[in-house]
Amino acid sequence: MNVRNRSFPIAILTISLALFGFGCRRPGSDVPTNTQVVPVVKEPVKAFDPNAPRPVDSEGPSTEGLLARQALKNLSTAKTYRTTMIIPTASGTVKASADVNREQGIMGRLEVPSAQGALSSEIFISNGTVLFRQNTSTWSDISKTEEGRQFTTLFENALAPDGTDVSRIVSDNTRTVEVKEDATGCTLYTLSQVNESGKRIPYQICLRNDLPSYLSIQTAAGVLTVTYTDVNGQVVVKRPQ
Repeated sequence: MNVRNRSFPIAILTISLALFGFGCRRPGSDVPTNTQVVPVVKEPVKAFDPNAPRPVDSEGPSTEGLLARQALKNLSTAKTYRTTMIIPTASGTVKASADVNREQGIMGRLEVPSAQGALSSEIFISNGTVLFRQNTSTWSDISKTEEGRQFTTLFENALAPDGTDVSRIVSDNTRTVEVKEDATGCTLYTLSQVNESGKRIPYQICLRNDLPSYLSIQTAAGVLTVTYTDVNGQVVVKRPQ
């Protein structure tokens, strides 16, 4: 199988992760690019005042941000669910979806636009095994390849968060913009946080029963959306034959 064919969907998901906040800048993580040595002026040490205002992007998450973070943690402990990511790009809309069963594995699907029409791919991930196929080709075992490692990381982080990356979706500098009831029946929180380039960007997360129904963010190409359904429902993942 052509490695380049696998690399394109990997690149698309990598971009989507960056857009959606994975790897967001954490407070105090800025590294100076100017190495010039300047004299250090010693300021008198001031006693810590817990009531003093802190820098705007060093405060803890807003109350609604904490609710969103907890909802994502709740999702990370769910045994099963289905998820879909709609990713707008300059060349068309990419769709990534996954059936997640924590005991059985992940069955992921990708639909990527191309000049020849939509390219579809499937990937099965379970206990270190990674199987992949493009369109109607036979399944290939890519468990020990770099592409297999990248696919595993991307699907597990983007579509099946395990809790370790939750604070990268809802960062410590999250602020609340608006709260309202969504037409679908969930409570829609519009939040904002600082991305890896230092810009504060808004995004939305809709919660129902302490679980996320969907997340969305406006990108240059359109609205990127991730939806979650069938949480702790009948979701069966079988190894391809």
